[in-house]
Amino acid sequence: MVRSESSNPVSDLAKRLAESCNLHDVEIYNDEYLCLGPKAMKKLFDPVVNGIVSHMKGLFSRPALKNVSCLFMVGGFAESVILQEAIKTAFRSTCKVLIPNYAGIAVVQGATMFAQKPYVIQSRVMATTYGFSGYINFNPKIHDPSRKLIVEGEALCKDIFDVVVKESDSVKVGERKRFIRRPLHSDATTAVFLFYTSTDPNAMYTTDSTVGPSIGEVVVNSPDISKGQNRDIELCVYFGETEIKATAIDKTSGKFATTFLDFLCK
Repeated sequence: MVRSESSNPVSDLAKRLAESCNLHDVEIYNDEYLCLGPKAMKKLFDPVVNGIVSHMKGLFSRPALKNVSCLFMVGGFAESVILQEAIKTAFRSTCKVLIPNYAGIAVVQGATMFAQKPYVIQSRVMATTYGFSGYINFNPKIHDPSRKLIVEGEALCKDIFDVVVKESDSVKVGERKRFIRRPLHSDATTAVFLFYTSTDPNAMYTTDSTVGPSIGEVVVNSPDISKGQNRDIELCVYFGETEIKATAIDKTSGKFATTFLDFLCK
């Protein structure tokens, strides 16, 4: 029972609600309480439950999850019988659905175990695509002419989304990815790497609509300009426990800089 906030509830409130839900178990009781029957209560959960089921079906369409045979429901909402029934109905033909006792505190228990033994998780499937801004040689057959940039006599394309790891890729805890880049200008004394995420693993530019705002940057000093552009800057991306560690190293001087990115960021 939900008590009406109004001291003079509108008499046709229940009727309007019933009509909008196409249900018959919504009524005003004693001119003071709004009473919702089982069908009406279940109807309130439909949008979120249907959204969860739809999202899970989308996840199961990914090749990396084709061999999943068991679903483990945890968290406070996992204790909802309505959600449990919806998940079982949608996936029982392909997966075994397990619901532990006290599912609401299972997440806390798991977090505690993870803190004590972080390497119990060996790998993760990326929920989004990570990359950084860069420049490559301009190709008129592929690149947007408005992004063409002439630097020291060379035609380059700016705003390139340089992919580090793609959505649905599996990365091991402790895995490292290395990239070698060079300064844009001969007299540049710093190198800057801006990091982004994208909902499209095939995004080309950091300004695409599927690419979000920058989630971090690393700036490394490169004081020795005697080699001009012929200086290697190594970007090492390390996948740790719940963060991504990015370190840029100027191979000429040995200078380095590090930043951390949220591993769970989308």
